[in-house]
Parts: sequence; structure tokens; C-alpha cells
Amino acid sequence: AIREKVRETGTPLKNVVILAAEKTFSDDPEGFSDLKGSPGKEVGAFMAMVNPAELNDFSDTMLIEMLTIVLRMAFSEKSALPAEIDIDFISDRIIRLIPRASRHELSDLQKRYDSQRRFIESA
Repeated sequence: AIREKVRETGTPLKNVVILAAEKTFSDDPEGFSDLKGSPGKEVGAFMAMVNPAELNDFSDTMLIEMLTIVLRMAFSEKSALPAEIDIDFISDRIIRLIPRASRHELSDLQKRYDSQRRFIESA
């Protein structure tokens, strides 16, 4: 679907940024190989993968941080990487994001769990 959209819109691959689960990349390696560009000819799409099982309970916040990192890195802002996420550089335009376990205040966790409990009870 991404390849077709890129062709349809005429978007240069260097302007394409993809954040997806590792499984998405491994399930369709041929589909993503078309987006890697050609050495010496065309800069490929910037691709970042993450294992969803590694996301913690605060994944909504973590996803926003990941999107910010991916967009900055895609357009050459490789400084000021956050301490909460490790980055495995597979190539110049392909990375793996590895969220670190983080500490949270017990009161914050209690508020979150209470909110989730109330939501479930109201359903």
C-alpha cells in the first residue's frame, strides 16, 4: 500500500518516513526493499521498526516520543536522542527503536489503573 501511494503521489523516497512493527517489515521484505532506494542513485525512505511487546503501559507517550525521534532522524537531526529509547542502527536509513524499562511513581500508576478500572466498569 505504501509503495502504491508513493508512486501515485510522486513523493521522493527521501521524504517517506515509516514507523512500523518489526513483524510488518519481516512479513513483507520485498515490499520494503523497493523503498530502500538505489545506492548512488536515490536516497531511500527512512524506516524505523519497533517490537510492540517492548512498549510499556505508557505506550501512548512512548509512541509520540518515537515519532518525534524518527522524524528528526529522517531529516538529519541525529542529536539529543532521549534516554528512554535505545536505537539500533541497521543502516543509514533503517533503525530499530528499543524502549527502555522506566520507573514510574506509584501514585501515577495508581491513577492510571484506577482510570482504566473505571472505564472497564462503565462498559
